[in-house]
Amino acid sequence: MSMFEPFRRLIAEFSDAGKHPSHFGEDDFRLAAAALLVHTATIDGNISDAEQTKLHTVIKQRFNLDDEETDELVAEATVAEQQAIDLYHFTARLNNTLVRSIDDVFGLIDSKREQIVDALSNAFLDGGALRTYRHAPNTGSRKSWAAGDATSRGVRLALIAKTGEMGYPSVLTAKTWGFYDVSFKGNAFRFQREYGSYVMENVLFKISFPAEFHSQTAVEAAMTLHQQLKKKGLTAENIKAITIRTHEAAIRIIDKKGPLNNPADRDHTIQYMVAVPLIFGRLTAADYEDNVASDPRIDLLREKIVCVEDPQFTKDYHDPAKRSIANALTVTLDNGTVLDEVIVEYPIGHRLRREEGIPKLLEKFRINLARKFPEKQQQNILALSLDFHQLINTPVNEFVDAMVI
Repeated sequence: MSMFEPFRRLIAEFSDAGKHPSHFGEDDFRLAAAALLVHTATIDGNISDAEQTKLHTVIKQRFNLDDEETDELVAEATVAEQQAIDLYHFTARLNNTLVRSIDDVFGLIDSKREQIVDALSNAFLDGGALRTYRHAPNTGSRKSWAAGDATSRGVRLALIAKTGEMGYPSVLTAKTWGFYDVSFKGNAFRFQREYGSYVMENVLFKISFPAEFHSQTAVEAAMTLHQQLKKKGLTAENIKAITIRTHEAAIRIIDKKGPLNNPADRDHTIQYMVAVPLIFGRLTAADYEDNVASDPRIDLLREKIVCVEDPQFTKDYHDPAKRSIANALTVTLDNGTVLDEVIVEYPIGHRLRREEGIPKLLEKFRINLARKFPEKQQQNILALSLDFHQLINTPVNEFVDAMVI
């Protein structure tokens, strides 16, 4: 039996109209599920005729209702969604129904999977680190080692789980002290797709610029504009104003004014990351240091840069099929001339630019190997890394050993 069979049984139970009366009471999971569907369908502020039809069809088929029952459920769900303060009431109702199947799942998994679950439950007990070190006014160097720190913690939890350290089955769902209540305002996790290879296929490689990812395309556009200015015999000092058309996440995370306190602060400020390439025609790690940041031209240009949200850019940023990180720069010169807007929708490390990006990624790999290793060791690491079949059959410890000097 598949370990997911209990969940399939649960869905089948949800869909069996014979087990549920036609009245949709406050505690009826169908009302909760329909309210969440209504919320999703209207999340952009309106619902089209096509979306209304799709919503009606999905609810009718899922819960085996007739047209009259479906209309009644949609109407009640719409009212419930509009009156709800948050989504907790709906997600909690569905989550409580799902928890009953957890014991079945644990009974079907082998000991190795039990150890994985134990390790994951301990990871959730750790909670999540505050993001304040990534945002003004506290942006700091921790963001450079936070991922490594979290990874090492994960390895430790996995190792102690293998030795028998216990897990905590309701770490997510425990009332008051569980992860959902503490960190998710009572909401359960929701996923856009089945588990698979999506994350690996959509890895964003930071290739051309050492810049926070929401600014990568803005930096690329600034490099293009630098060359345009150069061809016209102009410099950044001839710029009167710059408008960056961008997505909501960029404005929320890296749109900053005022003093920047350290390199970590600067590489999380889109105005700084655009100003440097416009002035110098480059953006390197060294450009975040004090000796470069002290150049008065940078702050003068920063003050001329304004960010505005483009709703379509924001929508495409969240679209699983696109995951764009778009930025568009418009430069107005001091004589009133407005240069053509330069738009870059995807950074070079994006999945949709793999053909262009992979050769540059390999070039970056070779350059960084040369900075650390003797020639012979560089070639051995390259040979191992670029041979797919040899690489996947190499134990991790042997791969790491190859990088010991």
